[in-house]
Amino acid sequence: MPNNLRQPGMMTGRSVAFKVLNHDREAEVFTESRIAALEQMWKFRGGGSK
Repeated sequence: MPNNLRQPGMMTGRSVAFKVLNHDREAEVFTESRIAALEQMWKFRGGGSK
């Protein structure tokens, strides 16, 4: 297991995309979504009008 778990790609051996939905700086937590990231990338590449 990698020493730096803050880099998700190191755990899977490939790039990992996620979109931050909410960030609470005081509690130092965030909510992320891989599905939302994939949807946004799909739109950016001209894949649809979802």
